[in-house]
Amino acid sequence: MKKQRRKEWHEYVSTDTHIAEFKLIDFPTFKLKHEEVTIDDVPDPKDCLIEKINLFALTFNAYEDNQIEKEFNSNESNFYDQYFNEGKFKDSLKYLRAILFYTQRGEHMSGPSVDYDQRMRQIIKDIRNLLIK
Repeated sequence: MKKQRRKEWHEYVSTDTHIAEFKLIDFPTFKLKHEEVTIDDVPDPKDCLIEKINLFALTFNAYEDNQIEKEFNSNESNFYDQYFNEGKFKDSLKYLRAILFYTQRGEHMSGPSVDYDQRMRQIIKDIRNLLIK
């Protein structure tokens, strides 16, 4: 089943089909472990629908990572400023995916934000750059 869902995910990512038109089996529970993520799993930020980036963001649930959750909710840490203003975390798939996840969840809960698409595409670009190194 996992191989089938992964195959379907790759097909979805590589087309310009909307999720409503695509039959992903049990997608809400589809998760990718950091060590399993390949370039084929990550939408191309240059020519994909933002929906694909949003769905990729949900393939890692940062709420379930105790270390990330603790750091994210700490007063001493601001992932967004550290990433967007200081350029940190570009060498960590775990942190990039967490930032992507939290950005997506924030937009979902309280959006729309003017620069949301641009921020999400930047994170995806950095994830892809990290994977091709």
